[in-house]
Amino acid sequence: MATSWTDIENGESGLNVRVKLNAFNAGVVTDIATNTSDVSDLQELSAFDYVKVLNHTVTNDVYETVGELDTVTDRSIGVYKITLSMMYTLNDTNNSAYFRFSMDGGSNWIEIRRESKDITDLIPETYSAVLEQTALEPINIIVQSRKEYSSNVLTISALDIMLERKE
Repeated sequence: MATSWTDIENGESGLNVRVKLNAFNAGVVTDIATNTSDVSDLQELSAFDYVKVLNHTVTNDVYETVGELDTVTDRSIGVYKITLSMMYTLNDTNNSAYFRFSMDGGSNWIEIRRESKDITDLIPETYSAVLEQTALEPINIIVQSRKEYSSNVLTISALDIMLERKE
């Protein structure tokens, strides 16, 4: 920062103090306007995005989208941590709930399949992955779910999709 502070002496008049503070503040505003790339780089480094979905009932035995985090704007090249966290119930102990997620907008999928032990269980699932962003582009994370049979009731009480830049 190019702006320097001017000491205020004990006993200076209020007008002199105000003039010095205004000069300092104007200098800081100019420095920030001149160095906005430094500020945006700092903001990008600590970027955190998330999407929360509550009380979603899966209606099909074919995959449907439950939640999607699409940054829309480009994200810097770097390493990102993706975390998916959910709670769900399935009203059948002999059939499975299927979940899949994509970190590239739906081109590639990672699938998870779970069977309930009891129909009243509220089942937690957490999955973390590392995404290496190699180009300046948006990030699109999709979470989908389906049930094994259409007569089952699969309810996702809560789904959190989180994206955090690590380096």
